[in-house]
Amino acid sequence: EKLINLRDKPEYYLKLVPTTLVPAIQFDVQTSRDAEMIEALTTDPTFKNVTKILNRRNPVARFLLRKKRVVMWESTQTMQVIDRFLSPQSKARLFLPDTPTKIRAEELVANVSKAGFSLNYPRGFGNSTSAPSTTAEERRSNFDAALTALDAHLTSSGGPFLLGSLPTVTDVSIVPTLERLRYQLPITQSYTVYDDSRYPGIARWFDAMSSLEAYEGRVAGDEVSWLSTIPVFARMFAGPEGMSKENEEKAARAEVRVEALLAELEGKDLNSVGSKYREEAAAKVLGNRKAIIADISNQDAKSQKHIPRLSPASNPAVSEMLDAAVDALLLADLGRPAQAVADENLGAAREAAKIMAQRLCA
Repeated sequence: EKLINLRDKPEYYLKLVPTTLVPAIQFDVQTSRDAEMIEALTTDPTFKNVTKILNRRNPVARFLLRKKRVVMWESTQTMQVIDRFLSPQSKARLFLPDTPTKIRAEELVANVSKAGFSLNYPRGFGNSTSAPSTTAEERRSNFDAALTALDAHLTSSGGPFLLGSLPTVTDVSIVPTLERLRYQLPITQSYTVYDDSRYPGIARWFDAMSSLEAYEGRVAGDEVSWLSTIPVFARMFAGPEGMSKENEEKAARAEVRVEALLAELEGKDLNSVGSKYREEAAAKVLGNRKAIIADISNQDAKSQKHIPRLSPASNPAVSEMLDAAVDALLLADLGRPAQAVADENLGAAREAAKIMAQRLCA
């Protein structure tokens, strides 16, 4: 895994990925099956978002050809590769043949995504002063209609997923959008998406997604994370004049709610989280320890600059905070207390934990 600066992408990445989109994935040939996969990726017109190895004029393509590697991007096509080539033993397929039901479900998903974005960001991510092309009432009505249609499909088709009893790529592709709308719209538009009386099919769909360990245990978004993106995006896409009054108000409401949610997490029983996920989280903290300490005391931050950082003199306290966090994750099953932070470092350690909780990107 390699992280890049989204606002200053390195030259090598721009050559590998002409659209500059993220994420991208590089496949290396390891077995004959990998060779079959790469052959399909570079010759099958189904896979459009692939660095074309056959373009020998491109020095990057020549390198990939020599090293037997291929780079592709765009999430849906990446999932297609994983589904087709890297999950040969799985009886369940994410990608199913087109049927009237599948086509209709995809149309409904697209409608919800479009109407939801328009309602949540009537002026786009930025701070445009131009008036939106629709009124607030029209945007809310359009979203109502899109959600109602999706809910009717989920209810009439038996569900709980969009194409029946098993999840498919149609569910996977919409879940980030519906997560975002579920957690952000109550703050930005006073609108409730998870409403089992108004949208019972959608509520049941959310519950069914949460029952999937691979989703809930690894990639599911949460209220803190999605609300934290509201002020981050508002600041990131603000023009030279700064945030608009509307976005300032949304950001302030989101930050107040995040503060309250983080306060509620104090003293959380970590036994409610599966041990393997706690172990993975502890491993991530340990593996990124130096980077986390450096980020918390970085006086020249590249993102989320509004979050006050600690001075490098507080690094010992940050280190103790991380030790205590790892201990808490690993010792929860044993009922043993985590390593205590020294009294003189407790204040700085608390501030460091708060900074770490608010950080979304390095």
